[in-house]
Amino acid sequence: MNVAKTLLCNLVVLLTVTACSSGTEPKPEYSEDQVGSIQSAPAQQKSTVSNGEKEEIIKKLQDELSKLNEAADAVTLTESYIKNTGEKQADHMFMTLEDFYDKNITIAQERFSRTEVQEALLKISYPITAEKVATIPNKEIRHMVEQQLNGKYKLESAEGMIFPVVDYEGLKMFQPYLTVSMKDYINLQAIQSNEPVAKDAGLVISREELMKRTEQVEKYLLKYQQMARYDRVKQMYLNHLQMLLLGLNNTPTFDYDTYKLNPDVKKEFQQLINKHPDTVTSRVVDQFLQILSKTKDHVYTKKDGQQTDILAVRSFLDGLDDTVEKLIRQMTTEG
Repeated sequence: MNVAKTLLCNLVVLLTVTACSSGTEPKPEYSEDQVGSIQSAPAQQKSTVSNGEKEEIIKKLQDELSKLNEAADAVTLTESYIKNTGEKQADHMFMTLEDFYDKNITIAQERFSRTEVQEALLKISYPITAEKVATIPNKEIRHMVEQQLNGKYKLESAEGMIFPVVDYEGLKMFQPYLTVSMKDYINLQAIQSNEPVAKDAGLVISREELMKRTEQVEKYLLKYQQMARYDRVKQMYLNHLQMLLLGLNNTPTFDYDTYKLNPDVKKEFQQLINKHPDTVTSRVVDQFLQILSKTKDHVYTKKDGQQTDILAVRSFLDGLDDTVEKLIRQMTTEG
């Protein structure tokens, strides 16, 4: 794999899955949300298809999608299936399309990692739109990029590289056929694809906005605990929490020299707890501050000139998943 290809893959992981670091840098994780408008669902006929037949139809879609390499074809195929079915079955079909993207993104990355493609795209002013792509002189490159845009990918830029991510705003075309919970799920994902939380190893939204987004994802988890995409949304939430507590390499919540929590960040945390005391997010932040009260606000310590974990802090961060799940259960029971 050439250097451009390696960097491209790293950037996609950075923007869509997890941010992590080693050495003297903070070690956060992330991924992201904003609820958009939901179109009214078209009138759908009551399904007279049996459960067994529904499973067969979904299996047929899965089989047909597995034979495709182009996201544009996958979108067209899924639309042809989804518009003639009921909401719950449509949810499964949409998730099948998402599974297609999970695999297809690697193919898309490979295409964009080519030097000549990068050079052609870097000559276009950002953001890259279909209108701007139409001006690319090279016919082969222009057609390839247009095909990816038609497949509901959008192009992101970071560290001098252009790469594709799934455009959930474009996938809202399926919302009229889906259940409310799936519509809300797409809205959460669309916020991130419309306005990522981070780029170039740093936050590109305000910490206040990050707090709002974190609580927004929390509300989804509390409302839809039986939702099929619950685990994905919970991972999104955990990533937001990591960013909230630690920041990112270029925007840490602590001072790199002392490893102490930034006083302004601490103040923001205390305001969050005071304003929204009965949320999972505020309770997690409160627990974090309680631990730091015993470390004199040190998030890390320095050993042999290197950033070193503090056992109590590391244990808390490693246990975030269990802590969040326990708090969600408590909140829903209390409610």
